[in-house]
Amino acid sequence: MTLKFKLTPDYIFMGIILILAIWMNSHYLYNSNINYTLAGHDEYLTVREVFSILHPLSLKHFFLAIISGDVLYYGRIMFYTDALLSFIPYKIWGISGLVYSIRMVHVLMVISGLLILGNTFIKEWKHRLLFYIGTATLYYSVYFFMIPKPEPIQLLALAIFFNYFKRNNYGFGKYFIWIGIAYGIKFNIITLLPIVFLLPFFNNKNELKAQLKQLIGSIIYFLIGLIIAVPCLILGPIKPIFVKSYFNATFANTSQYDDDATLGIIDWLGQGWFGAYNGGWIFGIILSLFGAMVLFLGVKKLLKSNYFSNELILVLVGLAMILPVILFTNRLWPHYLWTGYIFLILGCLVFIESENISKALKLLSTSAFFVLLIGSLYCSFSQDQKLVGQFSQIQSMTENGKKAYDYIRQRKPAFTSVQDITVPYPFEEMLLINRFNPFTAYQAQEGNQRFMWSGFISPAILHSNKADYLLTNKLNFEDTSSDLRTEKDSTLQLNNQLMRAELGKTVIKDTAFGPIKIYRIISN
Repeated sequence: MTLKFKLTPDYIFMGIILILAIWMNSHYLYNSNINYTLAGHDEYLTVREVFSILHPLSLKHFFLAIISGDVLYYGRIMFYTDALLSFIPYKIWGISGLVYSIRMVHVLMVISGLLILGNTFIKEWKHRLLFYIGTATLYYSVYFFMIPKPEPIQLLALAIFFNYFKRNNYGFGKYFIWIGIAYGIKFNIITLLPIVFLLPFFNNKNELKAQLKQLIGSIIYFLIGLIIAVPCLILGPIKPIFVKSYFNATFANTSQYDDDATLGIIDWLGQGWFGAYNGGWIFGIILSLFGAMVLFLGVKKLLKSNYFSNELILVLVGLAMILPVILFTNRLWPHYLWTGYIFLILGCLVFIESENISKALKLLSTSAFFVLLIGSLYCSFSQDQKLVGQFSQIQSMTENGKKAYDYIRQRKPAFTSVQDITVPYPFEEMLLINRFNPFTAYQAQEGNQRFMWSGFISPAILHSNKADYLLTNKLNFEDTSSDLRTEKDSTLQLNNQLMRAELGKTVIKDTAFGPIKIYRIISN
């Protein structure tokens, strides 16, 4: 894979994006979960998995933390790559260095993926600049800059794959290892696989027998990539539990607490496709028109030449990743559309560079795309302002959180405290307590003081964790009619009658530090 780097405005712009990411992650290093829209509790999940690799309890623990760990639905390559690249910062600066370096690794993955895609498909720097502006400033690009999730490394793997795929005239080859890695990172690209495995039969004019032989070889490399991303699968023949665990964590784990059976395509279009998080209604309308035009002209050209153009391939890839989400996902999480949006934008800009359109249409298309980006920038800026505006709130919440933790520590030498996900969480204490251990239930060495966060607050969770204290910010146990953002939040409210009837325990308010409320859980 070769990329030509020249100091042009598009690279300068990406450099500015990198500097902004460095600044944001420095200012919001801890407790970014207080801003529930831009960062959240999922960061702790990644940090915990990486910490288990860097700070293992034994050699066996180290081995299993790499190949399997406690999270398989994101594969394992993200975690062991983060561990490798954050090892030195962790040794120098401790947990702070670990958290910051993981975030910046993912920033570099996003930027690298976009640069590879831009250089692979777009010739002129002016159009690459439009591509980088339209993708790097998306609200969920900023989201992935600050919260380590699998989409950035998956984008990078897809970018490397499509670089080789295009250079080899969309034929089969060893580079299918990269699409296997991308699939192992997150299986949401399963709808993309028919495109990449069937495309060589159209665009590569080798004999059918040779094509079938190459197909078998590419499938083997795809499986190798999958094993690289999820190493425990190689032990499947001797330990079927690993394969079973992987399928249970992916295909059998598609439901979430935020699922809504009444959610339909109209909701997705209104709040997802045309929503502010993805650039606003201007973005949605123009991109829809562009996509439809590229799709129509691309299919028309395909019927004449029996050849898929670059822009048609990219738009199909984008649609393959967007449409299933809109049609079949019962939770409105617009970040699911992010990768598909990137490929859709890329396909539209490749179409603008196409020699098959007139100069007038090219000028009109470029102007429309410029308007699209202005709308996208405005919507992204207005959303990102919320995070900047909450800096003082985050500082206040951090101070109140520390007071709450110190208060509980002074009350009891040993305890378990459960908190909702919007209370600032102490990384140090939680990592030492909740480290992944496949062999025994690990207990903290310093007084058994346990702080645990939970996305769900319910009597059953408090009972299973043997909680002595409950810390809440969003939820108000005393009055279940307040502190509700939506009707769904009522399912997260505690029911004291249920606690007393089924568990024989009662939750009593102890004290509060700012908006953080502390409750004691006592036996009747």
